[in-house]
Amino acid sequence: MPQLGWKGCATDVVAEITDLESGSVSLVRAATAGVFYARSATRIAEVGKRIGKIAGDRPFRDGPLLSP
Repeated sequence: MPQLGWKGCATDVVAEITDLESGSVSLVRAATAGVFYARSATRIAEVGKRIGKIAGDRPFRDGPLLSP
């Protein structure tokens, strides 16, 4: 996983998830370009759980932006 403050492009690899049963590795790619500013405190990923946040230059939603 990149260090906080890393500046990346859309489609850059930001994490690798290893399936503990099969050993297969899946790459997680950024959906937007921007600054990587937050990551999960745990090293275990769960379905639907956020593993990090990237601040881009274009908003992709409305409303309270600081809420999950």
